[in-house]
Amino acid sequence: MEFTDPDGMQDAILKLDEKGKNWRYSADFWKFILLLRDYMRAVGAGEFSGCVHDYLDKSIGVYRTCSQKRHSPTESETVRNNRQMCKERTFPVPTEVDPRGEIEMFAHFKTSHRDTNDPRMHYYVDTQLTHKVYIGYIGTHLTNTKTN
Repeated sequence: MEFTDPDGMQDAILKLDEKGKNWRYSADFWKFILLLRDYMRAVGAGEFSGCVHDYLDKSIGVYRTCSQKRHSPTESETVRNNRQMCKERTFPVPTEVDPRGEIEMFAHFKTSHRDTNDPRMHYYVDTQLTHKVYIGYIGTHLTNTKTN
């Protein structure tokens, strides 16, 4: 597990703290981090193969999971095709993951499946080269057509 932009993320997390002193967000993000760790453990042990979203639909032994409603494996086509919105979701990674030194992190967890503007955690899973999860962002919902 690697946080790719801790300074930028710290600012976003502090903004969340100012928004409402809602400690539920912290607990949710910690659960998502542990869930991603368990996903990588299950993949590494050969007990699961597939993407995170499919993993969430399974109950595999002692590995953590959550409702698929709390996860988005990608962003909408509108967001993916909008240069500015796409840039907001691009975060640093080692050049061995992507030669550009950054990658689009469209997959994300939501702290609620009811509030479309709740905070998000954007991440990238590299099961091929580094076998790490890169968390690029934890914070308020990034720009999209509903947040503008």
